[in-house]
Amino acid sequence: MDGGYTKSDMDTVLLATCVAALVTPLMSTMMNLALLSIGEEFGVGSHDQAYVNTLFLLGSVFGMVPAA
Repeated sequence: MDGGYTKSDMDTVLLATCVAALVTPLMSTMMNLALLSIGEEFGVGSHDQAYVNTLFLLGSVFGMVPAA
């Protein structure tokens, strides 16, 4: 065994990378669209909504690091 990667391994890594590259901006866009409804529901201003968005992105990053 030479310790190299098989074609199947490389295809799996490529697929996982492409899915992550698609999902991350998609989640961010969906969160930005939902911020208006969140702000109206809880009666908060744009400053607090920015905190919600930042915490959402930090949470998704903390979740993606172990998954990688």
